[in-house]
Amino acid sequence: RRQRQMCIRDRNFAEPKLTIQSFHQCANLVSIKLISNNYLLWKSQVLPLIKSLEMEHHIAKDKTPTKMVTQDGKEIINPEFIQWMNNDGLLMTWLRGMMVEDVLSLIVEGQTACEVWLSIEEQMLPATKEQESWLKDSLYSLKNGNTKLEEFLKKFKSLCDNLTTIGKPISDEDKVFQLARSLGPKYADFKTALLTKPPYPTLKQFI
Repeated sequence: RRQRQMCIRDRNFAEPKLTIQSFHQCANLVSIKLISNNYLLWKSQVLPLIKSLEMEHHIAKDKTPTKMVTQDGKEIINPEFIQWMNNDGLLMTWLRGMMVEDVLSLIVEGQTACEVWLSIEEQMLPATKEQESWLKDSLYSLKNGNTKLEEFLKKFKSLCDNLTTIGKPISDEDKVFQLARSLGPKYADFKTALLTKPPYPTLKQFI
């Protein structure tokens, strides 16, 4: 009920006429499926396609048009309602096709594209935020210690890559300074020589 109440707002535009082919073409542009730890990256690919189809209102707290309307004194089924239901069903099916089975089982009860979209966000966003926090904590607390430099750099780059995967990349300059802080006193002179003033090296140059 709460999801359905959230999916209500005014609409004042025409419903586009879409087909299965419209969504099939878009599916070829999505390189990944939604899994438990890539929600933001998945969303960054899927949302622009939904907008390009002029279907954003189906996931943006919307509501269906009135089912019955009066025409020439007679009550008939609203043609816009029929088109809306057709589009919503296609979008809902397309969204489900962009998920792995484990994620799909979490949102199986969604009855509209809006409910499916909200359910995805409710299920995936907390896990993504938790993972982002853990990765950043791990990155910022990383210290070289007695680890071989090659192994240390591999771990550092892995944490950065995982942040990029969930849609929270670290800038190249921030990577350089964070890596410098992690290296410890052994590399103090080296850090001073490279990072005292700009222009600063790229991460590749620094490594």
